[in-house]
Amino acid sequence: MFWRVFFQCDQDHAADLGTALEDHASAVSWFESKDPDVWVVEAITTFEPKVEEVRNIISPACQTHNLEIPPLTIEELPETDWLEATWRNFPPQQIGRYYVYGSHTEPKPPEGSVTLEINAATAFGSGEHETTTGCLLTLDDLASEGQKFHKPLDMGCGSGILGIAIAKTWNISVVAADNDPESVRVAMNNAILNHCDALFSAYVSEGFAAKEVKDNGPYDLIVANILAGPLIEMAKNVSQNLTPNGKVILSGLLNRHREDVVNAYKAHGIRLHSLRTLNDWLALLLERR
Repeated sequence: MFWRVFFQCDQDHAADLGTALEDHASAVSWFESKDPDVWVVEAITTFEPKVEEVRNIISPACQTHNLEIPPLTIEELPETDWLEATWRNFPPQQIGRYYVYGSHTEPKPPEGSVTLEINAATAFGSGEHETTTGCLLTLDDLASEGQKFHKPLDMGCGSGILGIAIAKTWNISVVAADNDPESVRVAMNNAILNHCDALFSAYVSEGFAAKEVKDNGPYDLIVANILAGPLIEMAKNVSQNLTPNGKVILSGLLNRHREDVVNAYKAHGIRLHSLRTLNDWLALLLERR
């Protein structure tokens, strides 16, 4: 059985309140309601959540922003095959040169496409979210410009979609890392599914801490689709593991986080080159100069 807990807030605080729930739920999302001034934060759990427990979880974030704890709604979801339902709502997508599809569909990619078979699973990254789309379009731009890479890193790899895209675009070995063992398992399975497991190695790592991640650097391309806070915290480590003239693609941040993230990397000699905005979500391309 699954339960849904949700509440309303404004756009400026949706990401922070949603992030507070991520370690306590199977899935968390936040999105605009029919009223553009009201956002909904929702979490899906495999147990019945208690109102007081949820209030305690989001209370620190509310206090940080001087917010009242919003009214909570908890409801039991009807029995259904959620994976099948997700697949039905995951049509193939053409994102730049990338054709992203699930095994439940019959792929009909346009000629010259880089195919990415990514199924609904317990790891983030199917191409549907604006942050993943922005990263793929940025990779597409780099490939179109004739950029060459030799040692890429997919940090916070989730489903592995970005690392797999890099491996298939440039036919190069990719190191991937995530602090969630389940994400690493899913990423490796997706690499096998996409026939590039010989080029793709994923490790459980808290940032750059794992020996395999440190020893394989420095990297000339680092992609990190995480959240603004962790991106800022890892700016120094990214700098320490980036080659001269290396490129960095960052996403998982909203437009209001742009200045803080850009300044954090600028302080370590990594400057903004270009950006892409999709529904207020950003994908930043930075480079060491």
